[in-house]
Amino acid sequence: MNIKKLWETYFFKKRNIMVYHNNIQPFKNIFFISMVDFDVELLLNRADSNLAKYLKMRKDNPAWVLFYCEVDSKILGYSFLHVPVQEEWNDSLPTKSGEARVSTNFVYPEYRGRGILGEIAKCQINYANENNLKLWCVIESSNISAMRASYKNTLIDKSNYLVKILKRNIVSITTKPFRASILLRKKRAKR
Repeated sequence: MNIKKLWETYFFKKRNIMVYHNNIQPFKNIFFISMVDFDVELLLNRADSNLAKYLKMRKDNPAWVLFYCEVDSKILGYSFLHVPVQEEWNDSLPTKSGEARVSTNFVYPEYRGRGILGEIAKCQINYANENNLKLWCVIESSNISAMRASYKNTLIDKSNYLVKILKRNIVSITTKPFRASILLRKKRAKR
């Protein structure tokens, strides 16, 4: 493990809070459904262990919406939106009422480089616009490939700094406006 990764894992991490452009273009093969509106079991037989974990964890929770790309009954990639009715903490930051936060983006390795996350993002932008939601996400500043991919649909709105003690997030600091939060109970990292 290199020094920078070690430092970010155990002590201090910088993340970028990105907001999405209102760039609405057609999207194809992208489906979305509220986690409270469908039977998770229908997707479990086509889901890998990571997606299955998220489906089970977020099942029946109206604050989560699943977006996925499917071709010929095969899931190529997925992403979730966190859309709570009232402020709810997730991954050491609050998502407020009137906001939608992109979470858990993933495209299977054999389908990467084909614009699948871009298509999912277009669908999420459309969903946010139709529901009058401010759409945003958080990307670790050290995740260069995710930063590069997101620039097509986002711009950096502010920064988030996590102060850690032995891998555990203790304090979350955001800029514009400045806000520092001690991460206790409901504010602890969960995804």
